[in-house]
Amino acid sequence: VVYIDTGVYASDATLTWTSVDSGTNGNPLIIRGSPNACAGGSLFTRLSAPGLLTDGWAFNSGARFIDVHDIRIAGRRDGITLASAVSNVNFMGVVVDSNALNGISFFGNQNIQMANSIIRNNLGNGLRVSGPSKVDARNCVFWRNVSNSIQVTAGQLCLSNSAVVATGDRATIFELAVASNVVGDFNCLLTESNAIVGHLQSGDLTGDHLGAWIGMTTQHVHSISVDPLFADAAAGDYHLLTEFSLGRYDP
Repeated sequence: VVYIDTGVYASDATLTWTSVDSGTNGNPLIIRGSPNACAGGSLFTRLSAPGLLTDGWAFNSGARFIDVHDIRIAGRRDGITLASAVSNVNFMGVVVDSNALNGISFFGNQNIQMANSIIRNNLGNGLRVSGPSKVDARNCVFWRNVSNSIQVTAGQLCLSNSAVVATGDRATIFELAVASNVVGDFNCLLTESNAIVGHLQSGDLTGDHLGAWIGMTTQHVHSISVDPLFADAAAGDYHLLTEFSLGRYDP
């Protein structure tokens, strides 16, 4: 287990994880950051001016069986990248925030799990999935990423029990090569200020609202498009808003 204490870890170097760092099936390498979000958690960010952007964390080819908990990455080029032949990596309670390009980029990765994670305010895509990737995301928030919340050009993303909010003329929730790139249901998919739900490159088809997207893809038939009513999304608090200030459930 690698423990990372509460604090700000500023560097222009990319933190890399390689095959040497790999765990095994049933005994993964566990990277555990600080769950103390009120104190800032374990934040990895850049050291220098924006002109010298590099990726935050990179999982190099051959890295596998790694669990990442409670890490925040902000202000980098891509927040996290996974090279081809990286597999069996789990992200839990990860926050990828305000990076210059993509929040997380997958390039041909198998058995990737994301849960209870937040991908927000990245200037490109929230998630970028390419190559023969298989990614499962559940109980996640994708919040106002500037371009696409989720872009899949090859492979497949399974998305469930998550909230995805896109805002602005340039914003799209799903940018897909074909409809089968995303399998999903029981999500909240909200568009604001002329954003659209999805675009299929095959046939150049656009679904500007959830009903149209369901008709085009046959996915998300039990999903909704409403304000998720988070406590303070602008400040990064994605607990549900309560009517009275009597506390909230925080597992």
